[in-house]
Amino acid sequence: MYFWNTRQLALDLREGKVTERQQMWYLFAYVLLTTLSVLLFDWFPEESSFLSKIADVAVVVVTIVGFLACYQANSRRDDEDFVVRFICMGWPVMWRVLAFAFALAVVPAIVVSIAAPAYLDPSLDWFGVLIEVAYFVRLRYWLIEISTIEISVEMNA
Repeated sequence: MYFWNTRQLALDLREGKVTERQQMWYLFAYVLLTTLSVLLFDWFPEESSFLSKIADVAVVVVTIVGFLACYQANSRRDDEDFVVRFICMGWPVMWRVLAFAFALAVVPAIVVSIAAPAYLDPSLDWFGVLIEVAYFVRLRYWLIEISTIEISVEMNA
């Protein structure tokens, strides 16, 4: 994995020397770093509750486990195009999960924010963990569907 030498990485990519597994690790590092940086901003400058910090750690764990489960699901079948599939399928899966979560959370969030505003923060943190779980579960399902031989053949036709 190159951390600085973009020229050599570009050459390796062009020549097809970067394996599917190496591509997965690039994507994994990107996803994990993005998740951690977003959560880091949540911890500063204000004080976060202990439950909020635990929820953040849970998001990181779900991201790691979910990402690796998606890779395993893809590699168990045809072991091709994981990075492309993950990114492309992740886009509509994300919108579907967010739409469902939004519909599920709007009324309860409004009620809680009016009735008990102090309770809203921890519940949203754990709701975020559930959204993350739903995202990776659905994405893993679609990666299994895509990587089956029958569907791959139909998609190429």
